[in-house]
Amino acid sequence: MNMHRIALMAASLAVAALLAGCASSGTGAGASPAQQRRAAQLGILAQLPPYYGPKKLIAVMDFQNKSNYKGKMELGTGMADSLTDALIRSERFIVVERQQIRDVLKEQDFAQTGRTVEAGAPKIGRVLNTQALIYGTVVDFSETQEQSQAFGYQGFNLSMAHAEAKVTIVIRVVDSTTGQVLDSQQIEGKAEKRALGLAYAEREWAFGSKAFVKTPLGQATQEAIDKAVLFICQRLQDVPWEGRVIDAKDSDIYINAGEQQGIAVGDCFVVFREGEAMVDPATGLPLGAPRKEIGAVEVSEVQPKFAVAKVLRGAGIARRDIVRFVPVAQVKGALPAAKTVPPPPDTPGVTRARELLSRNDRSGALREVEAALKANPADAAAAILKLQLEVERRDFRAASRTAAQVVSLRPDDPAALLPAAQAQSGAGDYAGAVATLNRLLTVDPNNIQALVLRSQALANTGDNAGSYRDMRRAINLGYQAPK
Repeated sequence: MNMHRIALMAASLAVAALLAGCASSGTGAGASPAQQRRAAQLGILAQLPPYYGPKKLIAVMDFQNKSNYKGKMELGTGMADSLTDALIRSERFIVVERQQIRDVLKEQDFAQTGRTVEAGAPKIGRVLNTQALIYGTVVDFSETQEQSQAFGYQGFNLSMAHAEAKVTIVIRVVDSTTGQVLDSQQIEGKAEKRALGLAYAEREWAFGSKAFVKTPLGQATQEAIDKAVLFICQRLQDVPWEGRVIDAKDSDIYINAGEQQGIAVGDCFVVFREGEAMVDPATGLPLGAPRKEIGAVEVSEVQPKFAVAKVLRGAGIARRDIVRFVPVAQVKGALPAAKTVPPPPDTPGVTRARELLSRNDRSGALREVEAALKANPADAAAAILKLQLEVERRDFRAASRTAAQVVSLRPDDPAALLPAAQAQSGAGDYAGAVATLNRLLTVDPNNIQALVLRSQALANTGDNAGSYRDMRRAINLGYQAPK
């Protein structure tokens, strides 16, 4: 028997022995606490509520590496690129291209001027037209390993390995107008792994590669990046979206953001004129510029990269004026209420049903309205009350059938159409709910409840664009989305 076959047999025996200790690997009940934490963190972006506003323009700067890591991976650009990708996936931001940032930094020649991050931020922000700059510092990027070697052959090592990794970063969110640090947070990612491994002694991967992301160090990095995105999104959530006027011709105002930035027809903006920039005489640092509100506009047309708006109030709006996104109600005031439709009169059967309800006899009330409808299928009051009782009982299948009857009897009554659509949606008949809500919103186009419900129904039919449009409209009308 030659040496190669002996080596392979020894390797097979080693594998068989070591596999017995690996039966509980994975993220199930036998997983380590660190593995379970990592499994929970994988969906961290799902913790963010849906976002329906315009996308803010931000820039992610190269990270500074202040850790003890001396490997071949470039942490500065690697971390920044990973954070940029995650921020884009959050669907809340447009992130400036990396080369644009480098070009601006080259122009400013930071190394010779010696300016601080805060002092340079306003100029960078103005050139890039950003609302915020994201700076990061890597303070720890380390991995420790313990291995019990079982077999080695021609450069390969077969072993049971236990690796622990820790990545710590500091994220700063900087106002690109004033250079003020809006917030700063130290964020930590951890991961560990126990595994049977065949590995080369040389362990260098490209940052973000498939090989790297499977390692504990790659997993700890991803956890830190995910937490950083959550922090940035939450910190910038209440910062109002701002853009600029790029041109003003007659009654048309052109804004430097369009469909790609999440601008929609009907969006409203307050317009500000910016005064001369103010500088602290003691430090030379910029303090921002005073603003004066000069008008308001409403978007009438949207192109991929710009939007056209009509003046709602004010005059003299010009290039470089600032526009700030606000709900429609803040600009136009309360919108006119829909014309109300008188409710159908109660028939004797409905009157008896309401008396039973006053005694909390819902089953008896349901029998009364069913009898009333059997005697007179055109009894709209009985159909509406029957629908309400079936929804209360969460009998959505029966409620959906009654909803169709209500719609046919009260096609122009928002008070009847809304519960009908709710019943259809509860029964999973999303197409039917959308049809009913289309009818309702034709009669009452500013019905916030109907817009929110249609947004949800459209999402369930796969019409994400329509869902986004309706929710944006509802928010513009004053709806407060759950946080």
